[in-house]
Amino acid sequence: MPDVYIFDFDDTIIRSPRPSDASPTSSWWRDPASLKSPYIREDSAWSVALPRTYDRVIEVGSASGTVVVVLTGRPPHLTQEVADVLTWLELPVDVVMAVGSPIIDNKLAVIWQLLNQGEEVPYIEIWDDRADHLIAFRHAIKHWSPKTEVVTRHVQ
Repeated sequence: MPDVYIFDFDDTIIRSPRPSDASPTSSWWRDPASLKSPYIREDSAWSVALPRTYDRVIEVGSASGTVVVVLTGRPPHLTQEVADVLTWLELPVDVVMAVGSPIIDNKLAVIWQLLNQGEEVPYIEIWDDRADHLIAFRHAIKHWSPKTEVVTRHVQ
């Protein structure tokens, strides 16, 4: 099994544009318009990219023996819009999944599936802007797959 690199989308790969009143549970995050012009434009999507994460996706995505997964808490109906932004950024991503709410549970379900493909996953690296999610991911992976090396990166 290849090494797996998992990246959150909002405020991890991109600095997500939002109105000042957009709380984490507001309808903004479910609106396809939030990932289109004028908030994110195809010709300047790079302007919202977070450089450290962007560089890491480029680095691991161009290496052999890796799988790059973008897991976002955006609802599933926005998978294509998220994929479009990643394409505009020219990021080498293998899988894009918008999992919706409850975010942590749904992301953990995807990680569980990745770990149960038959072969041991030797290495998982996860990037997220939510420290509490990273703690939960690390704990679950260590419980489910003790031999897997887990590295987490908190994006602030």
